[in-house]
Amino acid sequence: MVFRNVQVKLFSILVETKEAIAHLVQNCTAEFELNIRKARNILWLYAIDYNLDLRNA
Repeated sequence: MVFRNVQVKLFSILVETKEAIAHLVQNCTAEFELNIRKARNILWLYAIDYNLDLRNA
């Protein structure tokens, strides 16, 4: 009976750990995608600014 309780507790810890890792990965992925979008927007603005500079030259 004690061994069964230990098994159940270890399985519970394993499931909680798996869920925590999945949540962490999801958050990191979302933050990474946001940073990529920000970088694209910045590069796009630089491209527009560069084109305007060439037109005014």
